[in-house]
Amino acid sequence: MIIYRVLSALLSYPEQELIDALPEIEAALAPTPRIRAQLGPLLEHLRTTKLIRLQEEYVAEFDRSRRQSLYLFEHIHGESRERGDALLDLLREYQRQRVCTLLDPMRDPLGKGFHILQAMIAIGSGGLHGKGFMQGTQTHLEFIPERTTDFIFAAFSEEFGLAGNLLLIFGFWCLVLRALALSAVAPTLFSRLLAAAVSTIFFAYAFVNIGMVSGVLPVVGVPLPFISYGGTAMVTLGVALGILMSVSRARWLAERQRKALLA
Repeated sequence: MIIYRVLSALLSYPEQELIDALPEIEAALAPTPRIRAQLGPLLEHLRTTKLIRLQEEYVAEFDRSRRQSLYLFEHIHGESRERGDALLDLLREYQRQRVCTLLDPMRDPLGKGFHILQAMIAIGSGGLHGKGFMQGTQTHLEFIPERTTDFIFAAFSEEFGLAGNLLLIFGFWCLVLRALALSAVAPTLFSRLLAAAVSTIFFAYAFVNIGMVSGVLPVVGVPLPFISYGGTAMVTLGVALGILMSVSRARWLAERQRKALLA
């Protein structure tokens, strides 16, 4: 079994992690000297060649070579016009499968519907009060994919239950209402539109993520605001909050200036 893992790692796209793991790979191959001798030239090439050169060779060999391409349509159609029609047919089939999986995840419970079903099981198993912090079985037994990012709501539901979900949704609702209230009293048209757009972003992120995990909407890569792990989303949403605070401050300054003029 360890041989298959080694081969899988060596056939993956070259990254710095692979180069750093070469000593461990050689140690894993030590009990099998015959395989170690066969893979020796490849290991030596990985050790002595620059990373950028290894990546160029990988792309040229597997991505752009019709004889050994890892992409099915590149392998079958090459650069002909038929590849475009085949890709469009694949896109239509993919869209049909997404809709069918949304309507009935049990059509393929171990394949396309696995993620949705496991998320729904996690939400239901949380009950009213949840299983407790870090006590979720679906989460920590890795039945839920991306449990810290896209499917964080399933993990949250399992550990904090319906009560925690209602509290979380109430918090998002208050945030959106506050943003809409700021947009309604903003001093300029631009600030009103800007605050309304920010409130729409918060609502869309929360609604799509919760609906996706609950099986109401198709699965997409949308984080749950301020809950999902990830630096980019956190920075972006933090900037959005800063925009709302700036709009509120502009409104306060406009009122202060108006009172000063009246006085």
